[in-house]
Amino acid sequence: MGNLEKYFKMLSECNQVLLRSNDEKILARDICDTVVNVGKFDSAFIGLLKGNRLNLEITSGILKPYSDKIVIAPDDPRHASGASGLALKDGQTHIYNDLTYEKDYDPYREIINETGLKANMAVPIKVDDKIIGTVGIYSKRVGAFTQIEQKLFEELAGDLAYGISSIRTRKRTETLNEMLKSIRIANQRIAKEDKFEPLLEGFCEDLESAKFYYGVSILHEGRIYCAGDCCPVIKESIESGR
Repeated sequence: MGNLEKYFKMLSECNQVLLRSNDEKILARDICDTVVNVGKFDSAFIGLLKGNRLNLEITSGILKPYSDKIVIAPDDPRHASGASGLALKDGQTHIYNDLTYEKDYDPYREIINETGLKANMAVPIKVDDKIIGTVGIYSKRVGAFTQIEQKLFEELAGDLAYGISSIRTRKRTETLNEMLKSIRIANQRIAKEDKFEPLLEGFCEDLESAKFYYGVSILHEGRIYCAGDCCPVIKESIESGR
């Protein structure tokens, strides 16, 4: 199978993943696995920014055992180099086709030597023009990444960004619908409940049931009405005056 045929199959299978996924982590994991298993690249990760560093939990291929040892943080000079570090900063695709003597990869030299990786490409993932992470691809072959691979993965990153955005929008809509549902139930309670204490207790439970809040509490005449997993902490905080 030639490269173009292999890449076409990889992109086709990635598109199938995008169509059927409704969970961000599963989407990222399945795409990484497809890049490695169908595209025959030695490793791939989809890193999404978490705070000021990439979360590399979703990694496939030879780098998977090292994912918790790799730090890529655009605000940290020690870990802002390499293809992904640069892609996070300027929003452009970056390619290193021979890592053997690249000083930008010195922080990862031990891992590179152990895995035998020679080339790395990173493509930024952008949602609404905001960089949210990168797709990182690795090969043991020097010169593995040409304009063909660059165009391929830029298209994949665009599709991935659309998929992530759609999932997040759907999740937000579902959460808001649950919130509105709980508010309607709470309003119905107000209309029919004629006892004050059950009203306040039930009101907290109704709003918390949407799982939009960590907890809901009402302080009335020295008594605390509360619902949610953090209810004991809320009560302790209010009672202690903190």
